[in-house]
Amino acid sequence: MSNQPQDIDYVDETVRESYRERTARMRAVALLANRLIALKPAQLAAMALPTELAEAVVACQGFKKNARARQLRRIGGLLRASDLPPIEAAMLEIQTGRGERSRREQGYEQWRVRLLEGGDPAMTEFVAAHPGADVQGLRQRVRIVLREPASPRGKTAARELLRSIRALQQAAMVPSDSPPQDEGDEPSESDEAAPSDEPGDDDEPGDDDEPGDDDEAEADSDSDD
Repeated sequence: MSNQPQDIDYVDETVRESYRERTARMRAVALLANRLIALKPAQLAAMALPTELAEAVVACQGFKKNARARQLRRIGGLLRASDLPPIEAAMLEIQTGRGERSRREQGYEQWRVRLLEGGDPAMTEFVAAHPGADVQGLRQRVRIVLREPASPRGKTAARELLRSIRALQQAAMVPSDSPPQDEGDEPSESDEAAPSDEPGDDDEPGDDDEPGDDDEAEADSDSDD
C-alpha cells in the first residue's frame, strides 16, 4: 500500500514530461513551417525536401490569409511525419549562410583545379558557361601558375584566377538568385501586411467620413481668410 502513491506520482510525472515534449515539438514544427515558406526558390531547392512537402511549401507561398493558414497546418502535419533533424540542420545552414557559402567556395576551387589540370577542353567549357569571361587573362594566369606554382608571382596568379572564377560565377547567379521585393520578410510580417491588400479588412464603415487633420487644417485656413 505504501508504494502506491509513489507509483502514481511517477506516472503523473511521466505524463507531464510527455506533454511538455509534445508542446515543444508542436512549436518547433510551427516555427519550421513558417521558415520554410519564407525561403527563396533556390534555397528551397537546396533543402532537398520530400516531394510532397516541397510542393506544399511552394503552394503555400502563393496563398493568403485563410488558405495560407490551412496550408500551414498541412505542412505541419507533413513535417510531423518527416525526419525533422536533417530538415532543421539544412534550415540552420541556410539561415547562417555558412553552408551555401562553403558549397560555393568549393565550386570555385573545383573550377580552378579543372582549369589548371584540364587544359583547353576545361577552358572551353568554362568560357562557354561564362560568355563574359576574359579568355586571354584566364589563360595567362593559368600559364603562370603552371610555370611558377611556388613563386610569389605564381601564387598571386592563382589567387587572381580564383577571384576571376568567383566573380564570373556570382555574376551568372544574379538573375536567378535575385529575390523579389520584400522576399526575405518573416512570414508573420507578410501575414500582417496581407489584410491591407484585401478590400474591407482594415476599412471600417464611416472611417473616411470622420474629420482628420487635413479637414481641420482646411477649416483653419478658411477662418484666416
